[in-house]
Amino acid sequence: MATVDDGQEFELPTGLLTGAAILVMIGWVLTALGFLLGAGATASAVRRWVAQMETPPQELARAHWQRAWTAAGAGADAWRKAGQN
Repeated sequence: MATVDDGQEFELPTGLLTGAAILVMIGWVLTALGFLLGAGATASAVRRWVAQMETPPQELARAHWQRAWTAAGAGADAWRKAGQN
């Protein structure tokens, strides 16, 4: 029990607070389970998608990187040539 400045005492409804705490914990557990199920389903779908790809992601990334590198070089050359005029 706690006392307020005016001397009155009040009691917290411990039964309701305990029930609320239990419901919060149940909600947290259900949320965590839902998150895990969703993450597992997403990971499974991504694995299937990657397995169906004609070109593996690593090769796609390497090809795009090469194209970007070539384009950057061409842009730099054009910029240098434009500065010489």
